[in-house]
Amino acid sequence: MDPRFNKLISSARADKSGSSYMQLCNTLLVYKDRGWDVYKGIMQNMVISASSGSVPKFVNDGEQAVGITLEDNAYRYVKGGGPVAIVYPADGTVAAPDGIALLKGAPDAEAGKIFIDWCLSKPVQEYLVDAMYRRSVRTDCKDPPGLPAISTIKTISYDFGWAAKNNKEFVKKFADIAMDLGL
Repeated sequence: MDPRFNKLISSARADKSGSSYMQLCNTLLVYKDRGWDVYKGIMQNMVISASSGSVPKFVNDGEQAVGITLEDNAYRYVKGGGPVAIVYPADGTVAAPDGIALLKGAPDAEAGKIFIDWCLSKPVQEYLVDAMYRRSVRTDCKDPPGLPAISTIKTISYDFGWAAKNNKEFVKKFADIAMDLGL
């Protein structure tokens, strides 16, 4: 919210990007009644990026000072030797797993279950850690090399049901604020 960051924060649109929507909800969850005021203050300093994937590139290339993005997106630039660092919000950040599901009534539910078991297997989860710098959903897998242990980061619970239930309202409010700010 600090005015010294005016037009120096890169973020994707919360009404177009699932990860950016989660980051908006992160702010609302952390700051409760003040959440929208805090997020609007951050938005006043934003330059909206076309996608979440472009956010860390803008920071790496020196076009923006701060990027609000996913850890694995940012870490690729850190690991690549870019002039960037990952900073975790002291007030807390969401550490939510990616989703996988089997649809009720799926035509080949057994094959779907086998695929889900394979995705969640230790070798596949370790591959995601090593090759993609993603944190595993398994507790018996290590953290990505070079990243702090998740236990050292202040994390907050993400209520997927709450976020989904309020999606239309939150997206409209985001779009209204963006329009008012000329973003």
